Amino acid sequence: MAVKTEKGLVVFDFDGVISNTINADFSSAVAAFQEFTGIHINEDAQRQFENLMRFQKHHEDYYVIMNLLAKNKSRHFGKMMDVMFTAEKAKIRPEVLTKFAQTFLSVRLEIIHKNPKAYANLSSQYKGMSKAIKEASRHNHV
Repeated sequence: MAVKTEKGLVVFDFDGVISNTINADFSSAVAAFQEFTGIHINEDAQRQFENLMRFQKHHEDYYVIMNLLAKNKSRHFGKMMDVMFTAEKAKIRPEVLTKFAQTFLSVRLEIIHKNPKAYANLSSQYKGMSKAIKEASRHNHV
């Protein structure tokens, strides 16, 4: 969201910056992975998903994370290192990663449009954000 003010333009990045989006990310990634591969990841995997999120830098990384969860259902990833994640990612063709990233974004938008309030409830705001958002809403949106 961008807000035009007297002093300039303020841009809000909600995705993990203003609010904790781990639950929304997990829901979107599970739905996208199932649509993309036909494989369902159980909700019990969310804790492992959270452990792997430290490697997520791009939308395509969700595929690597979900693929690891699908292949290693009983493994805990708390000690996984960046080099191991990078090696796993290198095993996947770039076009597959790109196509999954597009699927992830499409599925997430579909979820948001289907029930925006439910999607918003998946994310908790960081302290002080309600006040900042209310203040921003008083200005003209760009």
